Amino acid sequence: MAPESLELPAAAPKDPFDAAPQVGSMTITRPAGTRPGADLPVVVFIHGGGFDSGSHRDAIGDYPARAGLVLVQLSYRLGLSGFTRFPGDEPRSYRGINDCLAGLEWVQKNIEDYGGDPTNVTLVGQSAGAAIALWLCRRDHFRGGFRRAVALSPAFPRAPFSRRKASLRTALAAPVTRRSLSKLAKSGRLKRGYRRFRARHALDIALGPWPLEPAELAAVPLVVSSTREEMWDQPGARRLDRLKVPPRPLAAALNLPRFATWRAGTHSVSNRAVVGDATIRRWVAAVAHQHPYPELVRHIEFVRSDGAPARHCDDLPALFDPADGVFAEWLAHFARTGDAGFPAGSAQRFDLATGAHQPHPGPLDYLWACYRPDAPNR
Repeated sequence: MAPESLELPAAAPKDPFDAAPQVGSMTITRPAGTRPGADLPVVVFIHGGGFDSGSHRDAIGDYPARAGLVLVQLSYRLGLSGFTRFPGDEPRSYRGINDCLAGLEWVQKNIEDYGGDPTNVTLVGQSAGAAIALWLCRRDHFRGGFRRAVALSPAFPRAPFSRRKASLRTALAAPVTRRSLSKLAKSGRLKRGYRRFRARHALDIALGPWPLEPAELAAVPLVVSSTREEMWDQPGARRLDRLKVPPRPLAAALNLPRFATWRAGTHSVSNRAVVGDATIRRWVAAVAHQHPYPELVRHIEFVRSDGAPARHCDDLPALFDPADGVFAEWLAHFARTGDAGFPAGSAQRFDLATGAHQPHPGPLDYLWACYRPDAPNR
């Protein structure tokens, strides 16, 4: 029998810039015929989309439910309503992330009624959702709502909102205040202004939580991953490659603390590679090397052996549909048991083309050597 999906809508907030946490909309997918109190393992998925797109309705596959798990997909406030910073906001607090935190609290209180086990929740996020998952692993945010986490290609902005507020004000042609943004939303000008702001930061994540501070992560078992080529199809980076813009000045422009010339055969030095490293892979390396509990961290790098690039989002089908790879079985096993199949504190390379995986001493060690804060200039 096909899994059963239920959508739980939430009433829209009266003010989209109200900082009070709320439970966002969610979809629950469970095995057909699941009864309350069945105590099935739970996977809570937080979607990506650059913090300004995506929803709980995004199709990711229903294999967790077919494998005997309860899958919960969360929504959260996006863009300016979820990630604008206002005077008086609590430090490290974002409305969009508060929505996910409230959703996890809802799961703890209610998931038994849908057949889930609130004591065996695995949090999975991809891209922006992975950054939110890591944020929810912070000591100042973690409230015991999940037992383990998987952060797939976490994407963070490279600068705080305070350094982008002026460009946002220019793009909106209006003050960046709750009252002003609410008026713009009603008139339709907010979306147009945000598109201008987003274009200004086309090689970056325009809005989102900042900064990633691996030292602030709690003692939660964590798998953090990246794909080998990540932002290979990013239009701006591809354009820079066609124009033959040298990667070194681009790296400096993207606020990377250091740049080194990688050895031939170790990494393809191109603008597409630099953008992927600056947007995602540098954060993965930082978590792998700076987590205060390294014995709880595992690192996966997704690659392809068939000559195609392993791009951003290529891991999602493999992790949620076994027809696209064996990794869906890996995720289901990890969610049921907490056993990742390889030791904590180690790294694996997973081949999206063949399903094979093998140990690796540290796929991003070379990157960390180039980009860590104390790395020498070259």
